[in-house]
Amino acid sequence: MAFGVKLTAAQAEQFKAFNVAAELAKKVIRENAKLSEAEKNTQMKAVYDNIKLQLRAILTPEQLAIMDKPPTPEPVVAFGVKLTAAQAEQFKAFNVAAELAKKVIRENAKLSEAEKRTQMTAISDNIKVQLRAILTPEQLAIMDKLPKPESLVAFGVTLTAAQAEQFKAFNTAVEPAKKLIRENTTLSEADKRTQMTAIYDMLKLQLRAILTPEQLAIMDNPVKTMDKPAPSKDKPAPTAEH
Repeated sequence: MAFGVKLTAAQAEQFKAFNVAAELAKKVIRENAKLSEAEKNTQMKAVYDNIKLQLRAILTPEQLAIMDKPPTPEPVVAFGVKLTAAQAEQFKAFNVAAELAKKVIRENAKLSEAEKRTQMTAISDNIKVQLRAILTPEQLAIMDKLPKPESLVAFGVTLTAAQAEQFKAFNTAVEPAKKLIRENTTLSEADKRTQMTAIYDMLKLQLRAILTPEQLAIMDNPVKTMDKPAPSKDKPAPTAEH
């Protein structure tokens, strides 16, 4: 197979010979200290183009038709929905605009990390809203039937999907530090526990920064299970009266 065309055995042999000759030419180009990198790139491209021309000279009309046929683009899938070519172009445009907005947020030194995360989440949500506006009813039905991710609970608080993603990112970021602590043979077990606790506390602070006031209230007032006294050994447990 060359340039998307299946070759006969004889053509394959000729194509190998073209490549052998091209490799020698490329080696000369690479080792030529008088050429700039730009000049080398230009000459390398010329070698590549020449191989293609040599191949075309030995192909049949049917093979040339296959070679000249534009490749079928891979279907774009977004939020579980396969998009048409036109929708895919629009979705790419949404993402390009979103990336510019994200760049502005990332470089805004006046925003706190929590504010940046909140605005980033809003951009992600907006892309989904924009996508829904260009989908057909059938595509929307597929999108809405997708299984919802299981709720993530952290420190007793049920997180939204966006918060869950952020919390997972927090955990991923601290994994290398935890690994270093675990593998540090100069630390005592007590020291390791102290450092692990510090990471745990930092995670909790990061999580608090993205929680709503209602969620913070739940976190700060966990439901306590009421202890029920066990039945006395001397008396049987009371039964319901009939």
